[in-house]
Amino acid sequence: LTTGEQLQSKHSLSLLESLLPEELFFRVHSSALVNLSYIRRWERRGGEHVLVLSNGLLLPLARARRNDLKAKLGIN
Repeated sequence: LTTGEQLQSKHSLSLLESLLPEELFFRVHSSALVNLSYIRRWERRGGEHVLVLSNGLLLPLARARRNDLKAKLGIN
């Protein structure tokens, strides 16, 4: 959610991910899906990779998902 609040659902994040258009959304972590248009920066902070969203929220980027995100964003 753009306000930073959390959403609780009886559905799994995997199910929600399957319902969203894959060209617009990406699973950045086991606990987070992100709308790609909200990503402003990709930073390293204390050895961790985080995504800075347009609303200022920081999301952790899982090591296992980094290369897939680079490919999706067209980053070498």
